[in-house]
Amino acid sequence: MKAIIAIMALSGILSCTTARMYSGPQLPRSEICILVCKEGLAVDRIDGTYVDIQPLEKRFELLPGEHTITVGFYGEKPEVLVSYVGKKNVTFTCRAGEAYFISFDVDYRNQEWKPFMFLTYP
Repeated sequence: MKAIIAIMALSGILSCTTARMYSGPQLPRSEICILVCKEGLAVDRIDGTYVDIQPLEKRFELLPGEHTITVGFYGEKPEVLVSYVGKKNVTFTCRAGEAYFISFDVDYRNQEWKPFMFLTYP
């Protein structure tokens, strides 16, 4: 029984690894940007490239510069958001050594949602 629990815990940790979205050798943290995605959103594309990952993987390493992120809701959507399906793009410019969080606002009156980015720490 303990072995099964340990295997399940290990698989959960491994499924949350960071996705490096650039080629070449791994760069130090001071030379890249970090993107973290809010619960309930899934990154579908980064700069037009399809991101083939599990929804639990929500941390991405990017090179500094302008990026377009395509996001959508995944899994069980809250009842109020069922009509807010579809993917949305958000474009932002990141700087080396900074981390950004992608979240969303919901306009209930107009039944729309909009993703946005903000700096979490330098």
